[in-house]
Amino acid sequence: MKNTLLNSVSALVLTVIALPAQADGLSFGDSGGWYTSVFAGGSSLRNVETDYYGSAYSVDFNNGYVLGFAIGKQISPNLRVEGELSYNRNKASAYSYSGFGSHPADGHISATYLLANVWYDIPTQGKLKPYVGGGIGAARVTADTHFSGFPFGYGPGETKLAGQIGAGFSYELSPKMDLDVGYRYKVVNNVDFADNDGSGVYTAGDVQSHNLQIGLRIKLGK
Repeated sequence: MKNTLLNSVSALVLTVIALPAQADGLSFGDSGGWYTSVFAGGSSLRNVETDYYGSAYSVDFNNGYVLGFAIGKQISPNLRVEGELSYNRNKASAYSYSGFGSHPADGHISATYLLANVWYDIPTQGKLKPYVGGGIGAARVTADTHFSGFPFGYGPGETKLAGQIGAGFSYELSPKMDLDVGYRYKVVNNVDFADNDGSGVYTAGDVQSHNLQIGLRIKLGK
C-alpha cells in the first residue's frame, strides 16, 4: 500500500510536469495564476512499529495537530501545482514490545514535510469546488519519547522520502479568497530512531497519519 501510494503520486507528478507545454490557449480561471494558502487541523497517527535488535516495539500516539503553508499556481482551468511546507506533532501515550502488553509512554513525535503537490479541481457549477490529488517530497521525522519513565525510547530520527494523497473542497468567499477544507493521508517509510539512552537504534518505523485540515487560499493574480 505505501509503495503503491508513492509510485502513484510519482507518476502523477511526472505527468503534470509535461502539461504546461500543452496548456497554451487555455483559460486559467479566476485565480489568474499564483496563490498562497495557510492551513491547520487535527492529525491522527497510526502506531509506529520498529525493530530493536530482534524485539518488536510499537508506540501509540494521541491525536495531534498539523500546521502548514503552501505556494501554488493554476496551470490549467482544473489543475494546480504547489509547494507545501507542513508540520505534524503527536504526543506518545503507550508502548508495547514483543507481546509483553501495554505500558505508559511520554514525549512526542514530529514530522516536517516539504512536498510538491498536484491538485485536480473537479469541474462544477457555483462556488463549491471539490478536488483530489497528492504530492511527493521529503520529511524530517524525529521523536523524543520515554518508555515507562526510563531514559530509553524513540529519539532523533532522520529525513526520508515522503508522500501524500488527499481530497477536499474549496468555497469561494470572495474573488480573491477561498475557504479550503481537506483530508490528507501522509506517509514516511522506514524511519530509524536513535535510542534516547544512546544504546542503539529502533529501525524501520513507518509514520502514517490521517489529517483533517481547514485553511484559506489567497489568490495573487490580477
